[in-house]
Amino acid sequence: MSKVTNDELKQIYLSLTDEQKHVLDEYVRRGMKTKWLNAWAKKFGNVLTEEELLCPEKAIESLEWILLDFEDNLIVDGTLRCECNRPLRYRYTIANKSTGEIFRLGAVHFEQHTGLSPDIISLIIKGQKEIDLEKDEILTKVKNGWKIPFLIPMGFNIPSDMEDQINVRLPLLERQEKRLLVLLNKYQEEIDKKMELERFKNIDLMSLISKLNNYRFTELDAKLLYDYLKNNHAEISIHGLDVNTIKQAVNKALGHTSDTRIRKWLVEIEYLNW
Repeated sequence: MSKVTNDELKQIYLSLTDEQKHVLDEYVRRGMKTKWLNAWAKKFGNVLTEEELLCPEKAIESLEWILLDFEDNLIVDGTLRCECNRPLRYRYTIANKSTGEIFRLGAVHFEQHTGLSPDIISLIIKGQKEIDLEKDEILTKVKNGWKIPFLIPMGFNIPSDMEDQINVRLPLLERQEKRLLVLLNKYQEEIDKKMELERFKNIDLMSLISKLNNYRFTELDAKLLYDYLKNNHAEISIHGLDVNTIKQAVNKALGHTSDTRIRKWLVEIEYLNW
C-alpha cells in the first residue's frame, strides 16, 4: 500500500463533516497538550497523573510556558503564520505563566522567543511527531472506508477518549481498537457471569442430588450439577449438603452408569478444586 501524501491527507481532512473535523482537531489539541506537559514533567523528573494533566499549573510548579492551542494545517500554504510571518504547517500558541505574554510560533522559534531549553524543545517535537502519526492513521482509515470491526452492546460505557470519535463515525486508532476490544470482552464476561448466576438461581440442587442418588441422571442433569458446583460450590452448605456427601453420590453414580456422556461430567465434578 502506497503512503498517503500530505496533500492527500489535507483533501481527506477537508472531506470530513464539520463534526468530524471538530472531534479530530480536539483530539490533536488534547494529545499535543499532554505531550507538552509530559515533556516538562520529564525535564523535572515528574510523572503526571490524569488528574494532574487537567491542572498543569499545580502539577508542575516550575512550568513557565502553557500551551494554549496547537494547530496542524497538514501542509504549508500560508494559512498559519509565525510571529515572524513565516508560513507554518504547525503552530503553537503559548503563554508565559508569569508575564501573561502570548506567542504564536513554529517550533524552530521556541528557543528564540521563549528561552526554552533544547532538551525540552526536542521532547515537544518528538511528541508532535507521535501525534502526527496518529492523525495520519485516522485520516488514512477514512480514505479506506474504515468501519468499527465489532459490535458495541447497549449498556456498555465507551471510554471518553473514544466516545466522540465513535459518535461522529471517525476511525479509531489501532491501539484504541485493541483497548476497546479488551474492555468489551471483559464486559461480556461480566454479562455472561450474571446470566449464569441467574440460571443457577433456578436450579433445584436437592432435586439433582436426589436424581444422582437414585441413578435417574441425564447428561443435562450432570452438566447442570457440574456448572453449579464449579461456580457456586461455596453455597452448597445453604442446601444442607457438604462436599463429602456430593463426592460419595458422584462415585456411586459412576459405578452404576456406563453412559459416557454422563460419566464425562461426573468425572469433571470429581476433579473440581473444592
